[in-house]
Amino acid sequence: MKVFHCQNCQQTVFFENTNCNNCGHALAFVPDTLELATLDPHEGDHWVSMSPRSKGQHYRLCANYLQHQVCNWAVPADDHETLCVSCRLTRVLPNLDIDGNLEAWRKLETAKRRLLYSLLGTRSPAPPAIALLGLLGMLLGEQAVPLAKRVIHGQEVALFWKTSCAERVTGLPPAPDDQP
Repeated sequence: MKVFHCQNCQQTVFFENTNCNNCGHALAFVPDTLELATLDPHEGDHWVSMSPRSKGQHYRLCANYLQHQVCNWAVPADDHETLCVSCRLTRVLPNLDIDGNLEAWRKLETAKRRLLYSLLGTRSPAPPAIALLGLLGMLLGEQAVPLAKRVIHGQEVALFWKTSCAERVTGLPPAPDDQP
């Protein structure tokens, strides 16, 4: 993980920090520039970045930052979304009325943001569309052997594809007793 510094006082800050422990300035991760930026308050709910790479840019804090303190990423001020790019990936929220769920969700979101930070920093030689097609090809290729065995033995292929292969390709987890 990269070492970050407060752009106001140069104190070392960490990826999950929301404020500088030295000067108290607000901090938020800015996905566009892959940096933890020091923020100055601006009008309303807007903040201005002090970072050299995003200096002067206006941001809002992620809604999950404001409401639940489970996120520290920023959203460009002109973005109509209230959630950051990381929180938009979350499809199911835990019941926050149950004791322990907020802390568990916070830990899960922290791990997800660390993973996303690593992925965003990865420079692939293939354009994203080509990389996704390659992944699809790998998923389909894994189904070639079971499919070929069924064809060789004269077994039903369409039903097998629909009930077994499609689930693996589309991402549904196999049942624990399911064998390829």
